[in-house]
Amino acid sequence: KASIDLVLCLFPFEKAFFKKWNVPAAFVGHPLASQLSLDNPITAAKQELGLDDTQAHIALLPGSRRGEIERLGPLVLDAAQILSQKHPQYIFLIPAINDARKQQIENLLQSYPLVLQAKIKIMENRGTESKIGRQVMNASNIIALASGTATLEAMLLHRPMVTFYKLNRITYWIAKLLVQIPYYSLPNIIAGKKVIQELIQDDATPERLASEIEKLMNIEAAQIQAMQHITMHKQLLSDNSEDPAQAILAILDH
Repeated sequence: KASIDLVLCLFPFEKAFFKKWNVPAAFVGHPLASQLSLDNPITAAKQELGLDDTQAHIALLPGSRRGEIERLGPLVLDAAQILSQKHPQYIFLIPAINDARKQQIENLLQSYPLVLQAKIKIMENRGTESKIGRQVMNASNIIALASGTATLEAMLLHRPMVTFYKLNRITYWIAKLLVQIPYYSLPNIIAGKKVIQELIQDDATPERLASEIEKLMNIEAAQIQAMQHITMHKQLLSDNSEDPAQAILAILDH
């Protein structure tokens, strides 16, 4: 604290936290909020990936690392199987950042019925930039994703979502003892209330995940969440924040 003149914050809640401890801080906006447009039609996003824009798509993102796919892949595939039986019109999209992850997902799929396999598209990176996760989320009507920074991207894309996560049981209980927070996902932390559903540990079951995705198939529920995302997107724009250069100059002039 004694060695810090100013903290530049990407989120409004960070400034409030530092203020509580009498640490000078300025909210300067999040760069990703400026990169992603407030006007984001889903039709163009579907066409960019060569998808049929008349079809409804659900993005399944169990994570990009081998361990995450191993742990969370069966969860999303089991949920997809439940949903496909009740809502056969939906197509499921799973991004794969490289050949190894694609092979891993394909291996998991082998134990599922062919009728489900036919409804799942594994989407690979195109070109050198690793953007397939964002592209898949952008082209999807509903997103189910592992809790992490991707929830911020999904929020800034204005897509309705549900998030989930499961850890090793011992790791989870240690983390729960050390960190006591009401919310785990960035959209809920930014809003200071529950905007998206979080399914953590024992709550992260295929049945619960399928049920929460199903709720977002309701157009009104999806629109309400999307509007909340747009509101938070605007809050994270640098237009609503302090100029970082001016904030630094003010410290230097002091």
